[in-house]
Amino acid sequence: MKKGFPTILILFGITGDLAHTKVIPSLYKLYSKNLLPELFTVIGFGRRDLTDDGVKNLITKSLNSKEDTASVMKFASIFKYHKGDFANLDDYISLAAKLGFTDKQWNTCANKLFYLAVPPAYYNELTNHLHDSRLTEPCGPDEGWTRVLIEKPFGTDKHSARKLDASLGRMFKEEQIYRIDHYLAKEMMQNILAFRFSNNLLEDSWNNKTVEQIKIRFIESEGVETRGSFYDGIGALRDVGQNHLLQMLALTTMEQPQSFSGNDVRARREEILQQLVPPCGDQISSHTFRAQYSSFKDIEGVEGTSKTETYFKLIAQLNSPRWEGVPITLEGGKGLKTARKEIKLIFKPVNSKITTLTDGLDYKNRVIINLESGEEGINIRFWAKKPGLAFEFEEATFEFDFTNSKSISLKADEYEKLLLDAIEGSQELFITTKEAQYSWDFIDPIIEAWQKDAIKLYNYDKNSNDILDKPEF
Repeated sequence: MKKGFPTILILFGITGDLAHTKVIPSLYKLYSKNLLPELFTVIGFGRRDLTDDGVKNLITKSLNSKEDTASVMKFASIFKYHKGDFANLDDYISLAAKLGFTDKQWNTCANKLFYLAVPPAYYNELTNHLHDSRLTEPCGPDEGWTRVLIEKPFGTDKHSARKLDASLGRMFKEEQIYRIDHYLAKEMMQNILAFRFSNNLLEDSWNNKTVEQIKIRFIESEGVETRGSFYDGIGALRDVGQNHLLQMLALTTMEQPQSFSGNDVRARREEILQQLVPPCGDQISSHTFRAQYSSFKDIEGVEGTSKTETYFKLIAQLNSPRWEGVPITLEGGKGLKTARKEIKLIFKPVNSKITTLTDGLDYKNRVIINLESGEEGINIRFWAKKPGLAFEFEEATFEFDFTNSKSISLKADEYEKLLLDAIEGSQELFITTKEAQYSWDFIDPIIEAWQKDAIKLYNYDKNSNDILDKPEF
């Protein structure tokens, strides 16, 4: 059923890759499910010389190969185009006039959702012009809200992140800012909370009394490929460590929220990220590791002297009563033989004489949350008696295979959820200002030490897993 107040989505960068691979297909899914407001239009803002019909043709070409032609044509009819330069204030003023015309047609002041599907370098310029053209001013407290959607990365270090937040804060309240880390919207990321807090099976053991260590991985088989220039200036730690891996850590270790509403969940994520202990001095030498795959410098756009890491491993510690003393390994990288996204909790061995009857086994229970696409699920490893006459043990498994869930047909992609939540005003799946700041507070000392060559940069062969065994902290 269609619902919601009349809404206009202003999509900056409508001709870009993000818009056509993620945003527009997800909007189409919401449209097909009748989940968009009855009065809803998209105005694409871009520099290309296009008309309304021209942008509609782009939409149909990108979707027609996969979807029903008639439905796609109808969907494309909600799109309009506004040619403009991100740096030209006059183009924003003329955009405001176009939005005003739509309001007049609808006989209301529509909600305005500004999506910055552009490189982060444009964020400050865009938001300043939105403010100066008065596009961000709501019509009133009960209608015509304005919101802004921005993609990671939120800065390249804590200083640039704070500068961006200061710029956003001058124009928007926190409840108007929707920072996207799409990984938070993955079904299995949300399942972490469901698994922990809707079951009484393990919560009393989810602490430093019983957990020996936590390992969190974000390993990718694809390399940098055509993103050489961009990636050379970012590196693996900024690309997935500061955001995806720390969000995985937060959901795994945070305290139970008062409710599953946006504010309560985000407050718990903030709380645990604030408890991260930034490494310093010798800790960086002994608790961090970096490497680069051997053909990285051959990629177009990568400097011949590049020391950018394409793989890293580090140890994180939390200053919290629940997790003090538990090492948390964070590992991420590109160009590995086997892709792996997972969270693994390894429990301390049982202090029991019965387990000493069998030699050579560690008797450690394991909970493994698999987030790899197509392999999602939760696996609990435990010990049981091996069949036979002897009293011997073997490892057994309880397993939830998400891909074979009875409800798998209801699965929604990440951008589908994010767009709907932004329209409906739910911020649970979006990053707060403080979350971004606390993440950079932890990451920055490591990056600074690496930039000074305080830590050796190792090499590894692309499409191999040899580097995964080094080091063992």
